[in-house]
Amino acid sequence: MQFENFTVKGVLYQPDSGAPQVAVLLIHRVNNYLGHIAAGELARRGFLVLAMNSRFDNNEASVIWEAIALDVKEGVNPANGFNPNGTSSYTPDFVQRYTAAQSVRMNRLIELIASPSTPTARPRIHASC
Repeated sequence: MQFENFTVKGVLYQPDSGAPQVAVLLIHRVNNYLGHIAAGELARRGFLVLAMNSRFDNNEASVIWEAIALDVKEGVNPANGFNPNGTSSYTPDFVQRYTAAQSVRMNRLIELIASPSTPTARPRIHASC
């Protein structure tokens, strides 16, 4: 879904079964979190997850911290919320192809991580002032 007024985008991840009791918001000031691995994994564990991109998607130089709070407000605005009985701008065929492709991608990543031949990555430490 794309929210009003800005180029703020979000994807709502729902649990496969049951009514979620807790919702989680995933957002980063500039990184694309629409397909973040945590969104699907949290939804798989029963959480309702809204993954969002701020209006500063991939543009660190233009970040205005106060505006990100407005982006979050737009994302959690009930008027912009998911309506399971409402209409969708995506065709059922698109949704099926998209979710199938995401499933294949996630399974490939899980297999890669679980593979005994995958080298252990050393943590990287970045210092900034």
